Amino acid sequence: MPPEILLHCLDAADALVSRLKREDKTTVWEAILTTLIRLDDPSATAGLADCLRSEDAALRNEAIEALRELAASGDKANAVPPVLLSLLADPDPDVRIFAVNIIESARHPDVERWLIEVIERDAHVNVCATAVDLLCEVGTEAAIDPHDRFSASADAQRRNYRLRRGNSSACRHNCSGFSLRAAARRDSRESAH
Repeated sequence: MPPEILLHCLDAADALVSRLKREDKTTVWEAILTTLIRLDDPSATAGLADCLRSEDAALRNEAIEALRELAASGDKANAVPPVLLSLLADPDPDVRIFAVNIIESARHPDVERWLIEVIERDAHVNVCATAVDLLCEVGTEAAIDPHDRFSASADAQRRNYRLRRGNSSACRHNCSGFSLRAAARRDSRESAH
């Protein structure tokens, strides 16, 4: 059956995701992933998101790339935002990190708000650090205060850890509030023109 026909089958996404999870041929994987992206429907997006929990690293990476492509391609079904929000609340910090990495490709007006919520609410430092890295690239002036609060909290945690270990040297996250402020000034200059 030509892949174009699958685009009109109601249960195609579920069947394709099921096959993807047990397929071992790269060419078949590529065809399935391409079709899932072209389906651009909630079932395809949810199925790809479910692959992020797989023990198979190759499958996880392919699912991340497919979700990034969906997020960047316009997401006509508007299925990516609710899936990303669900992934950001996942109990597994690795899945939350994957979600932040997918957000990088999203062309959605709430990306900055989602990242701010991550650094304000997530208890896992690696999830927050991933969000801060991306926030330094896409953040506006609205991100400065949340970033500064996160940095202060992270610095305090590092100092306490080092004091317990007998090492008082401190370091800062590689993204400073300064870079966010510079980006905010740049954005305001660009909008003034």
